[in-house]
Amino acid sequence: MTESIYIKLRVTPEERDLLDAECARLGVDRSKLLRQLVFTHRRARLSRAPGRAPIDRAIERVKRNYDVPRNQIEPLVCAVVAALDPETVSG
Repeated sequence: MTESIYIKLRVTPEERDLLDAECARLGVDRSKLLRQLVFTHRRARLSRAPGRAPIDRAIERVKRNYDVPRNQIEPLVCAVVAALDPETVSG
């Protein structure tokens, strides 16, 4: 097995938060994500559709914490997701 070399990368706290969010979305650790970003020319190879599960979890959490009916929460959660990541919106 080839020995890995450690490389330091300085980022702002905001950049770290974005990196961590992207890692969570893709289900990979920071090292893997950064390796793929550096050594892959096509970003499409990194993305995977998260499906409906994160939206459903957000809806359930809001419903549980604020006692608001699901039919009122769902459009709001979807609007927030669409505002944060317009690429998730189709059509």
